[in-house]
Amino acid sequence: MVPKIGINASVIPEVDPADPGQYEEALKNGVAHSSASFFPDEHGTVYLFSHSTNYEWFVKDVNAVFYLVKNLEQGDEVIIFYKGDEYTYRITGKKVVSPRDISYLVPNTGKQQLILQTCWPPGSIAKRLLIFADLIEKPTEQI
Repeated sequence: MVPKIGINASVIPEVDPADPGQYEEALKNGVAHSSASFFPDEHGTVYLFSHSTNYEWFVKDVNAVFYLVKNLEQGDEVIIFYKGDEYTYRITGKKVVSPRDISYLVPNTGKQQLILQTCWPPGSIAKRLLIFADLIEKPTEQI
């Protein structure tokens, strides 16, 4: 859930980001969780990806859940509900990278972070927009 931009979507777990057939099917139903990443209750980076689009009227056609992630700014919050618990992340920055730059998909242990990914610019597959966030609150504990 991303309150600032009105996202409230299901997350499809353990989707292989290297398998177009698998991730395209998952993205029809929500946001994809990379099988190469961690879950919110683990000590590592959670990597989620979804479609964006350059036209509002295509949002429903392609289930472009991340249509407005480009509007997120440092300090905005992302909330993930996992196994009945709420995990709150705060945006720390964003970066545009080449689609060939898959270093962000490598399992990253040590810090509980979140990366949201979508295509950039919206409606194109030329690059990827990455939104970075740090975990600030997890069940029964503030960080």
